[in-house]
Amino acid sequence: MMRALKLSVVGIVLVLLNVGRADAGAIVWDWLERLSGPGPFSGSNLITTVCFHNPVVSGDSNRFLGTRADTKIKIPCLFVDYRQLFAPEDNGYPSVTAKWVDIGVTFQLDPLTEVGVGAGWVRFDADPEGQSKKTTHGVITIPRIVIRPLRLIPALKDSKWGGIFKPYLKYSLIVGDLKGKDFLAPDNGFHERNEWVKSYGVLLDLGELLR
Repeated sequence: MMRALKLSVVGIVLVLLNVGRADAGAIVWDWLERLSGPGPFSGSNLITTVCFHNPVVSGDSNRFLGTRADTKIKIPCLFVDYRQLFAPEDNGYPSVTAKWVDIGVTFQLDPLTEVGVGAGWVRFDADPEGQSKKTTHGVITIPRIVIRPLRLIPALKDSKWGGIFKPYLKYSLIVGDLKGKDFLAPDNGFHERNEWVKSYGVLLDLGELLR
């Protein structure tokens, strides 16, 4: 089931890449707070953002929506975040890796800020060099906030260079039960259901220079 879902997501992304504009970015630093059990995690991230040809379009007059013919409507962009995270052995837990995929939409509210929501999955692998206990959980991310602080500098306000440095913050819900035995620590009493976790990092997005 999970394999079929992943293949479907890949297919959708490939189709969207053919009708939109893709920008790729690389995370310089990525951090996920400690779960109620193992962590904290740190690592790397690859983000691809797919925007359609015209992210801002003029809307037609619509009495129900209260828009006029000259109203501008922003079309959201699609994002795909692929994260590889690692937590060293600590507090009775072995080392744990996490491969995390988020897919969703993001809206650019103004030149400084974009806000999005997404969903996907995370695959934990406890003691990957030894017994290798793997578990997979669905995740829901809300919100995903990205800012472009360099655009506060007057000389970079309208420059493409002002958008390449992007700190971000995400809150994510890991769906389902997390237990100590999932991380090869069955006797520590850890059991958490539907846990919210915070993560943040810094994105270096050279794709901004191509827009």
